[in-house]
Amino acid sequence: MNRKVIVLKNSLIGLISQVVTFVFAFITRSLFIQYIGIELLGINGTFASALNALSISEFGFQTAIVYSLYQPIYKRDFKKVNDILNILKVVYRCIGAVIAIGSLLLLPFLKYMLVGIDLPVGNIYLYFLLQASASVGTYLFAYKRTLLYANQKEYFSKIIDVFVICLFNVAQCITIYKFKSYELYLLLKFGQAFASNVIIHVFCTKFYPYLHKDQIDKKILFEIIKNVKNIFLGRVAGFIYSSTDNIIISMFINTVSVGYYGNYTIIVLNMKNLVNGLLAPITPIVGNYFVEENSNVKREDILLLYTHIRFWIALIIICPLLVLIDDFIVIWLGEKYLLSTLLAMLLATDFYIHIVHSALLDYINGMGLFGFEKYIEMQGAFSNIVFSIIFAKFIGIEGVLVGTVISQCLFWLGRSIVVYYKGIQLGKKHFGLYWLRNVYYSIVFVVCVSVCSMLYSCVNGVPSVKKFIFGGLLCVGCSIILGICMLFKFKEQQKLYSLIKNLIKK
Repeated sequence: MNRKVIVLKNSLIGLISQVVTFVFAFITRSLFIQYIGIELLGINGTFASALNALSISEFGFQTAIVYSLYQPIYKRDFKKVNDILNILKVVYRCIGAVIAIGSLLLLPFLKYMLVGIDLPVGNIYLYFLLQASASVGTYLFAYKRTLLYANQKEYFSKIIDVFVICLFNVAQCITIYKFKSYELYLLLKFGQAFASNVIIHVFCTKFYPYLHKDQIDKKILFEIIKNVKNIFLGRVAGFIYSSTDNIIISMFINTVSVGYYGNYTIIVLNMKNLVNGLLAPITPIVGNYFVEENSNVKREDILLLYTHIRFWIALIIICPLLVLIDDFIVIWLGEKYLLSTLLAMLLATDFYIHIVHSALLDYINGMGLFGFEKYIEMQGAFSNIVFSIIFAKFIGIEGVLVGTVISQCLFWLGRSIVVYYKGIQLGKKHFGLYWLRNVYYSIVFVVCVSVCSMLYSCVNGVPSVKKFIFGGLLCVGCSIILGICMLFKFKEQQKLYSLIKNLIKK
């Protein structure tokens, strides 16, 4: 199966998986707010962020192991693949134990994370431990997923995930509506993670008969640990970027605000997951490409085309998102759950940078350049906490997002330096042209958002499903037309036309 077919297959199944997750996330959240309450929703978001802090005990082993698997999979060295998977199996067991123990140690500090919550301490402890159990469940029997991902067969695990998501989310919705029980909801969360991993584990045993229990090869372990030491700081930075916002809002504003803020972030998070599901299959292909291709010029050509594709995805998704997000909240939950326009703009800016600059991150992971970006990542993560806390005191929730956007800009700058100076090594001229290109992309994006916003404001009537759908089509159509007009001279645009044409023919 050639690369284009693999990408298409993995991306299509990934897209279906994310759409299913997306739909159930909104149904479940709507029922949660109505039947369990915004207060427990805020607690749920705060605890999720705290547990993400414990998950950095993964240290970056998965990323390091995926990188270590590219070469033996390419050479069909099954013994080494088995040795690497045995290491990951032991690591995941240790991570599960660390999260379990860490959760118990966190119990006395939970009261400092929750502000404005009036619940018995016993209930808070129970909720946290049940949520921690669900987090531990994601690591049980999960190590074989990594092999499917590195071997470009992630579509298989996604098919199983879709089936399990449908089954357990229907059960969650019934539980919330019928029993109004947060405890049962959390137990089903654990069951979902555990069941999916067990099914994948059983099937992988049949697909890869050469996998068996064996002693850990210390030489391979030390090679992986060498990369892990570099990746770990990036994991800490990733946690600070993605998980501290809820904790800062809970501690410096109040816990209920986490629930209101979460109504916006769940939209963006699910859209991010949608994009990641679409593009994630490209990452292992990039890794395998670097095993075979040594030309830095060709590597840059692929980077620029990949960035161009990511920009188009950002334009088509984020432009309607930014213009229509307030109407969506009103239709979905009601006007009392609306937050400021500035918050929506900051979320959209963060999302835009995430999509466009992540091409650099895929290159860094594909080339194994973990050691070069760690200090820049830590600088970005540190700035996120500092600026988020400072601005939160002055302008509230929006201030937290200001810190996040600043850190994203630092990540982007740092990773571009790593790729151009340590990866493809093409120097200042190419680096400068890369940034000029991205400045122009940003101008195109702002123009499209401004025009779409102006046109949508001319549509009369209160927010409704019909108006929302029309606005979505208007924004997508307008973005595509303006984008084509402003990007037609880019050679990557011509390559994209050819790529789409070939995919349609096949």
